[in-house]
Amino acid sequence: MAKQTINLGTAPTGVGGDTPRSANTKVNQNFDEVYQLLGNLGDASTKNVGTSAGQVMGVGAGGLLGTAPSITNLHNVLNTEFRSAAVPSNQPPGGDGYWNLMHIRAGVDARWTTIFAQEVNGYRLAFKTVAVDQSAATAWSMIYHSNNTTRAADGTLKAI
Repeated sequence: MAKQTINLGTAPTGVGGDTPRSANTKVNQNFDEVYQLLGNLGDASTKNVGTSAGQVMGVGAGGLLGTAPSITNLHNVLNTEFRSAAVPSNQPPGGDGYWNLMHIRAGVDARWTTIFAQEVNGYRLAFKTVAVDQSAATAWSMIYHSNNTTRAADGTLKAI
C-alpha cells in the first residue's frame, strides 16, 4: 500500500481537506502497514547485540566481518571463532610465525577445540586438537598441497 497522506485543505481553515473520519482512516491504514512490517522482522529485531546465547552477533564478533582479533597463545581460544596470531606460543612448526586461525569447538564433545592454522606469508597449513581446559593437545599435523610439495619421478609427493 502507498502512504496515505491526509489532505489538510486550504489554509487557514482547511476548506476542501479530508473530514476527520477520512483523515483518521488514513492514519489507521498507515499504522496497520507499519505494524505489519514490524511484525515480520522476527526475533533479531528484539535481541541485544553480543556473543552470548540468545543475542545477535555484531560485526567483528568471533572474528567475522572484521579484522580477526589477535592472540598470543594458540591454545587460549574456547569458542568457535576466527583469530590471527603473530609469533604465538603453541604455533605450528616452521614458518615465520604469522598465522590466520579458525577454531572450532564442536557440540559433539565440547571438551575439545580444533585449530586450523594458515601461514600468512607462506604456504603452511596445519591443524590440531586442544582440550578446552588445556590439559591435553595433539601434535600439529601439516597439510601438504601443490604449493608445499613436489612430485618425484615416480609421481609420489615429497615435502619441500
